[in-house]
Amino acid sequence: TYNNVVGTLTGTTYPDQYFILGAHYDSVSGAPGANDNGSGVAGVLSVAQSFTACSFEYSLLFIAFDCEELGLRGSSDYVSSHVIGNTGNSLGMLNLDMIGWNYNQRDTLDLYSNVPALAQEVSNMATLYTSLSVEQEPYIPYSDHHPFNNAGVNAILLAEDNIFNDPNYHQST
Repeated sequence: TYNNVVGTLTGTTYPDQYFILGAHYDSVSGAPGANDNGSGVAGVLSVAQSFTACSFEYSLLFIAFDCEELGLRGSSDYVSSHVIGNTGNSLGMLNLDMIGWNYNQRDTLDLYSNVPALAQEVSNMATLYTSLSVEQEPYIPYSDHHPFNNAGVNAILLAEDNIFNDPNYHQST
């Protein structure tokens, strides 16, 4: 048994069309999950809290997925239940996974996407609105963005720089 947690900020003009910001809240056995992926969930919650005073034409969904570490079950189930056959309503998905470790103190995020134009736009927005730099990386199928991409929804993974070099990855530290 597992549960996804979904919050909705309903759009003013197109309430049935939405963008998703998501992260997984489960962790591996023996690891507390502070960075993988408490950091991503904290990012989703922070954005959701910041946006509550705003209105948008399109709806925004803030989703904490369960069972990412057990084969992307939460996001796959969400896609099967809410997206498949209804992809016109899902306009895009941004996944935050492991955004808390700052490799070499570079303030850099890696962006994994198979949609170059969208990746460039996200990179441009990060440059415009934050002090972070974004490096585009080849697509990887290892997180909750992947089921959305498989269903035809443009989805991006944002993660810390050099995600697989994090010495605390899936560790009790």
